[in-house]
Amino acid sequence: LIVTCPALASESSPRDPASAEVLFREGRSLVDLGNYAGACPKFAESLRLDYAPGTLLNLADCEEHTGRIATAWAYFNDLSTELPPTDERQPMAVQRANALEPRLPHLTVRSRAGLPVGVKVTRDDVELGRASLDQALPVDPGMHTVVVSEGGRERSRVTIEVREGQSRVMAVDDGASSTGNPSRTAGWI
Repeated sequence: LIVTCPALASESSPRDPASAEVLFREGRSLVDLGNYAGACPKFAESLRLDYAPGTLLNLADCEEHTGRIATAWAYFNDLSTELPPTDERQPMAVQRANALEPRLPHLTVRSRAGLPVGVKVTRDDVELGRASLDQALPVDPGMHTVVVSEGGRERSRVTIEVREGQSRVMAVDDGASSTGNPSRTAGWI
């Protein structure tokens, strides 16, 4: 699973380039003041209102400065493939993505015996499909919550911290038994 840009506007989304420009300028002003935490939401909203590679580049840089290195890495990768080789920003995007890669934390959510139909696993409110299980996926450093649910009912919730450059593995039970202690449904390896 590669972190994708949820802020990217699809072609069918309404555009508002004037508002996007104002937000972009506010983001740049905040960056000039060293306020990356305030600038990132401005760039993200600007990008949502009117997609522009330069805005994505600024958002990627901002995310890196706030410690969201997996998110920044994904944005730099997106730029590196989107921009033509003749664009001066393309090699810089490749270099920045490559520099972040060894720092990426990874979290693997293991399914011990495969999950039965109806059991859902989410990490930080994002559903993990079966193909995402048992894969070391990049995550931003920090706390991550994995929830196993079935039929809309939460079976377990486990929070795990993953630090920069660290790989962690978390196992979830297959959910085959609905009896027993629900706090044992998920565990750490």
